[in-house]
Amino acid sequence: MAATATATISRGALAAVLDAAGLCDYELCDTYSGRGMHGATCFGVIVDREDLPRLFSAFGYATGTAQADDDLATAAKWAELADAAVTDEMGRYRVIAYFPGWQVEG
Repeated sequence: MAATATATISRGALAAVLDAAGLCDYELCDTYSGRGMHGATCFGVIVDREDLPRLFSAFGYATGTAQADDDLATAAKWAELADAAVTDEMGRYRVIAYFPGWQVEG
């Protein structure tokens, strides 16, 4: 279900988390419109199907790291981002995880 409000995540923070997870072969799509979005756009991350668990583990790690640092607002943001995820097959063993209601800034 698409969220009505737009939340944002920093492009730099997202790249840092994906890179730390070893996701070197990903593509960031700034204007993806997925199933049921009725033309609204959000950002998505395209990865090899086998890397999808690593993508979600990266969000969990970012959440836990922020909690350990007592940065509860950042921890909540990463958790909300992971909860918003929807996936679609892109063909040729690629998958997009997209995040209705979310945009990348910066």
